[in-house]
Amino acid sequence: MIPDWRRHLSLLCIIFAGEAIFSLPFHIPRFFKPTVLQAFDISNTALGDAFAIYGLTAMLSYLPGGWLADRAKNPELLLCACFLTSGVLVVISGLGVAPFWLVVVLIGAAGAMRGLVNASRDVSVRHAATDVSVGTLFGFVTMGYSGGQMLGPALYGWLLDSGHPQLVFWASAAFSTLAIGTMVTGRIWRLREATS
Repeated sequence: MIPDWRRHLSLLCIIFAGEAIFSLPFHIPRFFKPTVLQAFDISNTALGDAFAIYGLTAMLSYLPGGWLADRAKNPELLLCACFLTSGVLVVISGLGVAPFWLVVVLIGAAGAMRGLVNASRDVSVRHAATDVSVGTLFGFVTMGYSGGQMLGPALYGWLLDSGHPQLVFWASAAFSTLAIGTMVTGRIWRLREATS
């Protein structure tokens, strides 16, 4: 059996990375709006429209995400696919070569990935709670949320203040990689446990 600490650490890392990835559209324009406006040479209205589209696509994909999570034999695979897609979309958005209308489309697609992820993440947490206290497990999940919300914006702000706004997008993609790596590691632990 996988030790509880590994299961809890895995979930903490997944949630931390997910929150750091998906906090990007919420915290960056709120805290670092002048830098974002200057980096993309856009108006306040254009920025607001871009993130309204992100929020709308996220909201519209919550129900399909739940439907997929109910039917997925392996919700971690769906999580990995969404994190990978989101990471790629965010990197393309941050390269600075796409016209702003395309960045808006890419950010909208990343919003859809957020909506698709939520239900699969919750199903994965429930699966992990087979023999441990559900309250303890969700305590770790909440720690992951808080850690991602705390450290993500601090890292993004430091990168912006250092004069590297494009690295914010790369850092977000690195968090996607962390989440995928954590899920793969958890899967390997479970497979080893099943064969021993």
